[in-house]
Amino acid sequence: MTKTRDGITHPQYWTDLAVLTAHRAFDGLIDRGGQPMILHSLRVGLAGKTYDEMTVGFLHDVIEDTHITLEMLRGTGYPEHVLSAVDAISRRKNEGETYREFIQRVKTSGALAVVVKINDINDNIGRVHELPDPKERLGLYDKWVIARNFLKGEAPLGSLSHDRPRSVPGMRRDVSGG
Repeated sequence: MTKTRDGITHPQYWTDLAVLTAHRAFDGLIDRGGQPMILHSLRVGLAGKTYDEMTVGFLHDVIEDTHITLEMLRGTGYPEHVLSAVDAISRRKNEGETYREFIQRVKTSGALAVVVKINDINDNIGRVHELPDPKERLGLYDKWVIARNFLKGEAPLGSLSHDRPRSVPGMRRDVSGG
């Protein structure tokens, strides 16, 4: 990790630290697609175009899915704007926050949070075919496409549940599992 000679911390320092933080936090954890959880965080981080986007991307699921808290990250010294974005894209399931409420909150939380959440959703969409249950795949695909389009300003949020799921590219339309 690097710091500048004048004592000011270079943004790359926080990006490097975020990779280490995520690696430690996700050590041994597997996602619902059967892959190590760290891989998703690495892909979302690497989709970022700036150090801040990468840093938030690497940390984006740390608070939501591990024992790490926002206060723990704050104690490490991460910049406040990074912490605010990480907090914004951490769903508050334990507080009863619905996915719709979550996405609406992200949309109003600033550009950094929105960009990283879109990167997160894009990665999720790209891996939805790994889920074993066809009905779950179609439901999540629908939910993520609606949320992404809303965050990009391309469509209203509308309903996050549909009677008829859309087809998922590369998947059969039959959702009966057989």
